[in-house]
Order: sequence, then structure tokens, then C-alpha cells
Amino acid sequence: MSNFLVMSYTNFRKEDIEALVIDLALPPMFVTRKREQFSALEALVVFLCRFASSDKWERHLTWLGSRDRSSYSRVFYMVLDIVYDRYASRMAGIHMWDSHAPMFAAQATACGSPAPRVVGFIDGTFRRIPRPLRNQKHFYSGYKKGHGVKYQTVQAVNGIIIDYYGPITGRHGDGYLFAKSGILRRMSDLCRRTGSFFYVYGDPAYRLSRFVLRGFKGGATPAQKAFSTSMSKLRVSVEWGYGAVVNAWPLLDLRRRSKLGEVPVGKLYAAGVFLYNVQTCMYGNEVSAFFDCPPPPLAAYLRLVRNTPRGH
Repeated sequence: MSNFLVMSYTNFRKEDIEALVIDLALPPMFVTRKREQFSALEALVVFLCRFASSDKWERHLTWLGSRDRSSYSRVFYMVLDIVYDRYASRMAGIHMWDSHAPMFAAQATACGSPAPRVVGFIDGTFRRIPRPLRNQKHFYSGYKKGHGVKYQTVQAVNGIIIDYYGPITGRHGDGYLFAKSGILRRMSDLCRRTGSFFYVYGDPAYRLSRFVLRGFKGGATPAQKAFSTSMSKLRVSVEWGYGAVVNAWPLLDLRRRSKLGEVPVGKLYAAGVFLYNVQTCMYGNEVSAFFDCPPPPLAAYLRLVRNTPRGH
């Protein structure tokens, strides 16, 4: 199969998928509970193909091979478990990026940030799900007028999502998500490691704190308005990140299929964010180009993730 077709089905080049098998240290053979055998390369192709498409399995059977859809589904979840346990569940918290923090801040300043020592842009996202059969009120957001779960991320200027937390039930606001995430503890650790103060920047919904800056609300002075406007132009990068995750991996936007108890919603989204970071390390993205800040080599990123305890 041509490189173009492989890229269109998986969002990775053929030679890069072959390298990923080694980089992710996948086992050479996957054996499902039905005793079906998949090579590591075939299993990874199935995994990436499923993430990269909103179609049903039947649409991929022709080019994936002659197996039935159930066997592909079984190996997909086997790869998902490995990717989540080894990597996505321990995506490096912001405190693990201490050696990069001065460079992040310098690039943000070079791109027009009037706020000092900003290492990333923080925001939350609401991902809709079908109405659950149980505990519906816990997942319903009056603000969003629907059921869903929430996640919080910090987008760095090198295009990498460097801090990730979630999911929590959709009824909670960003303030609750922020407190629950423990980001202040990780920021404190980052500053202790570097010996300097650094900040994340959020929209006006965030509360000012020791490590969080935000735009001004209400009757701001002209200087304050200019500050907020300048930072807003940079903070939009976190929205680019959220959009890129779902655009690259349409499986994550299947609201009708994201049924709690039937699919591991949180595990799937975490794996999608991880794959977004992997893609960024290989090919760059809109955020890294905007800030003129290259992402780390994939090997360096994976090493950082592997050294991060689960739950950081």
C-alpha cells in the first residue's frame, strides 16, 4: 500500500508506524482471548486506523485484511490498554518539564506575551456523551445543555500538551476541575525544581493564584485591556490543541457511541491526547509553528512520560 493511503487511513507515514512499534516497545505478537494472532505492526495499524476514522469497522475490513470486525475490535482494545497503562495514564505533568520552562517562557515573550514567565496556557474542555442510563444529573451541564465529561490541559508553546487531567463528571465547573487536578501542586514543584517562578495563563474564568495569570474582567484600564487582548491572541493556542486532537482522531467525537459503561471514554480520550503529542513530536503542528518552538524528539518525549509516575 502506498504511503499516501497509509497516511490517509492512520495519520502516520508507513515508515513512522514501523518505527513506532519499536519506540512504544509493543510486544512482538498480540494474541486475543479468542486466540487470534496479530503482529505488533498489524495491531498498531488497526489501532491507529480506528482512531483516525469515524466510520464503522466494516468500512475498513477491505484494506485491513480478511479478518472479521470482532477480531479487530479485540486487538484494538489490547493495544489501547498498553498505550494507556504505559503512556497515556502518565503523560508528563507540567513539573516534569522543568528543564524546558525557561525556553517556553522566552518563546512566549518573543511572540508578544506581556505576561512574564508563562510556560503554558490552561483551559478545560467539555466532551459530550449520550445521556447515561444512571446518575444522569452528575453528567448534565446546565451551561452546555447536555451530558458530558470534562478534561483540563496545559498547552505549551512547543505544541505539546504538557499537563493533562480528567475526566470528571460534566456537572462540575472549571473551578472544581482546576482544584481537583492538583495543577497548583505541580506548578509549585516546577518552580522548586527550577528555582524561579513560572505561570500558566488562563481565561478570566480562572481565579488568580500564585502560579496562575488571567485576563482582566470588568472595568479594566486601557493598559489592562491591551494586556488581555495580547494574551488572548496567544491563549487561543489551547483551543487549537483541543481542535487538533479531535480532528486527527475522529473516533473521539462520536457522541452517539461514547456510552459510559460500554466504551472506556476517559481512556480513549487520554490515548487520543497522547497520540496528538506523538504526532507533534514527529511532524510539528500549528502551535509549534506559531510560536516558532520545535517539539522535542519523540524518544525524549517518551522517556519523559515513562519517568512520570501514574497520576503524577
